[in-house]
Amino acid sequence: MVSPWKERIPEWDEPSEDNDIICERFLKREYTKGDITLPYRLFVPEGGGRSTGSEGGNVTGKARESAGIPEKSVPLILFLHGADVTGRDNELQIRAHDIGSVLAREKWQAIQPSVILAPQYDLGYPWSRPATMGVLFDLMESLSIEFPITDPERALVYGYSAGGIGALKMIKRRPGYFKKAIIMCAATGNEMLQELTSTPMWLFHAADDGVVSNRKLRLYTSESYLGSVGIYELLKDTMGDDIRYTEYAPGELMEKYGVDPHCAWVPVSRDEAALKWFIEK
Repeated sequence: MVSPWKERIPEWDEPSEDNDIICERFLKREYTKGDITLPYRLFVPEGGGRSTGSEGGNVTGKARESAGIPEKSVPLILFLHGADVTGRDNELQIRAHDIGSVLAREKWQAIQPSVILAPQYDLGYPWSRPATMGVLFDLMESLSIEFPITDPERALVYGYSAGGIGALKMIKRRPGYFKKAIIMCAATGNEMLQELTSTPMWLFHAADDGVVSNRKLRLYTSESYLGSVGIYELLKDTMGDDIRYTEYAPGELMEKYGVDPHCAWVPVSRDEAALKWFIEK
C-alpha cells in the first residue's frame, strides 16, 4: 500500500532515491502553544545530544565535545516548505523534495554540522500568520535550550514559495535574528523593506514563474507585492554583497531539470555555491 504522503509527490519532481534514508534520520515531533500545534521534523547531528536533565539526553558537556561537537558551535536552520505540502502527516515537508533534507546529507554535515528544523503547517496556520510566526520563534528558542550545541547567534532560515514568503516576514518581524537566508520563488509586501537589510540573503527565481512572479504582483489582496527582482533592485545599493539574486532564464527549469518554472528549489538543492555560502560563517 502506498503511503498517503507518497501519493501527493508530483511525478515531475520526485526526490532522490536516497532521500527516504536521509529523512529517517530526522526525529518526528510536534510543538504546541495555545491553540496552535505544529508537527515538525528535527535533524540533530551525531554527538549533538540534549542538555543535561532533558528526557533522552545522551551526550553532554565534555562528552559532547569529545564527540566532535562542542556547545554553541552549530547553526539552527529553519526550513519553511511551500503550500504544496501542507498537512499534518509530518512527512511530506521533507520527503516530497530534496530541498528540505539536503543539508542533512553527510557532505554538508561534514562541512558544517547543523541542527535542522522542518515544521509543517496546515491551511489554517500559514507561516505568514503572526501567531504562527510567534510559535516558530518560541520553538527555535526552546530547541536552542534543549540542544546546547546550537549557537544562538547563528539562526538561519530558508524557504520556497509560501515558505519563502514566510521567511521574509519573519525577518521583518525580528530584524537581525536570522544571520542568513535563502529565499526561493517568493515575494513580499512593500512594507518594512528596510528591516530585510539586517539579514544577508540569496534570492532565487525563474523569469517565467507562473505561480509567483519574480517582479511585481498582487497576492491574495489588493496589496502590491514585490517578487525577487523587485526586492533585489530596491535593496542592492544598501546591502551590497549581502544580497544576491540568481534568475533562471525562461524554459531553463523545464529543459535542465524537467520541472515547472515555479520549482526554483530543485536547482537550489544542487547549487553547491549557494549551500556552502548559506552554512559557512
